[in-house]
Amino acid sequence: MEDEIPTLVDSSAFRIVEEDEYDSEGFLIAPRGNQRLEDVGEDGSGEQGPCAVDAESSLKIYLQYKTITNPVIRAWRWKREHLSDSERFGQPYYYPSETSTGPEMLCIKQAPFSVEGFASTVWDSSIVMAKHIEKVAGAFKGKRCVELGAGCGLVGVVLARVGAEVTLTDLRQNLPLLQENVSGYPVDVQELTWGKPVEGLVKGTGGFDVVVGCDLMYIREAVPALCNTLVELSGPKTRILFAYGRNRFAEEEFLEAIAGVFSMQDLEESELDDIHRAEDVRVCLLQRLASSACS
Repeated sequence: MEDEIPTLVDSSAFRIVEEDEYDSEGFLIAPRGNQRLEDVGEDGSGEQGPCAVDAESSLKIYLQYKTITNPVIRAWRWKREHLSDSERFGQPYYYPSETSTGPEMLCIKQAPFSVEGFASTVWDSSIVMAKHIEKVAGAFKGKRCVELGAGCGLVGVVLARVGAEVTLTDLRQNLPLLQENVSGYPVDVQELTWGKPVEGLVKGTGGFDVVVGCDLMYIREAVPALCNTLVELSGPKTRILFAYGRNRFAEEEFLEAIAGVFSMQDLEESELDDIHRAEDVRVCLLQRLASSACS
């Protein structure tokens, strides 16, 4: 069958799941009876090694899931939020960046959650956003782009690779991992707390050309500060791109806050990558209206 899930590694690396398995957030990641990759470290202890999944293996997986035509099965192969904690926070993530000579696997290091937030793992929304940027790369080349809540830095790396002038922002405690992942790329990393002044961050007049944010709607109390920061960073011609998946607990509050300040519409499906898209990941374009203050 053409939609059968291909064998990605030696079958001996799999085990049968005897009981439902959940991640640290309480989400089901492996139903009873399914096959699952065994977490085996370099010493055979069962602890996941830092590079248990390497670029070569990740490339093979990517090339194989590209052949799957069923969109649900295909999404299950690239989506990450159902994976084990070791896969989401211990191992590096290898992103398949398309180039003129074929895919190049970009290594993005991850780390366990901190008490301050979720900035240490690559979320599905970031992958969808990065692939959108690659698909319409010309729209970002030479543009002044800033990302809010840049996290591990995947989107910023892709923006830099397509020729954008990139500024990445996050909370101070999240900057070390971000700086490590973007090392070697021409990007500016800045500390930013939403709602605080942004003097020195915006260069020139009219705000940034593009503002990007992925999975920023998970804390209701942060919505007013987020909205006001968007106002400070944007101008009438600024394109604001948001992507978010299941972490949308503050979506209703955000939509209420931006009413009359920003317009918001979903991107057309043709603007998204053919493979890296999902029904539970929304990608939107926001633009400034006449009002200059959030409700």
